Amino acid sequence: MAITNIRGFIPTRHLHGRTSFQMELRPTGDGTKGKNDTQIYPGDVVYLDASGGIQRFHDAASGGDSQLPLGVVGQVFNADRRPYTFNQPGTGGPYIPTSTMGFAGVYEDPGIIYQAEASATATYLNIGKFLQVRVCAPNTAAGRSGMGVDMGTTATAAGHPFKMYGISPLDGVLDEARISGEVNNQVQVVLVNSQWTNPFFRQVQGAADVSGLTN
Repeated sequence: MAITNIRGFIPTRHLHGRTSFQMELRPTGDGTKGKNDTQIYPGDVVYLDASGGIQRFHDAASGGDSQLPLGVVGQVFNADRRPYTFNQPGTGGPYIPTSTMGFAGVYEDPGIIYQAEASATATYLNIGKFLQVRVCAPNTAAGRSGMGVDMGTTATAAGHPFKMYGISPLDGVLDEARISGEVNNQVQVVLVNSQWTNPFFRQVQGAADVSGLTN
């Protein structure tokens, strides 16, 4: 039976097997004012806006490929960089309110394998396909993201932010379930088109003049 509660993107391990994850602390605005257009929850995919702050990523229906994702939120903090906990800032789980100065710990390593819920049935035939982000309502009681992956936008060409790595070993008691698939099953995905993996980032932007240097 598939796990049918959306929890956003959950880091499980690295492609090279490591199970520890480093987060980068990112603000929601320019340091004096929060400019986030929406609430931000742990498990959300975020991107950098023009102010250098983070914004919640768009779903497939809202031009999801128009922004390069930065990574996935692992923890949320207030303006004093103190962690939000349960019943902070409101009732239920932790989140950063809209237009509020705060910080988020963001997983930005492109080698992380995430677990996420599929919008439909995912099978072994989808492995290697590119996927867009699907945005549903967050779980306010638990303080978890409502994001998953959209199986209706699978593509064989690069462009979408995530790529399906496999069916989660935590989903489906029988091996047959990983082959035939189940509705809203959990899949493993890798962030392959992001702020730090896009081809433009890998290009040399400039070169230092070293003509006057000697050994």
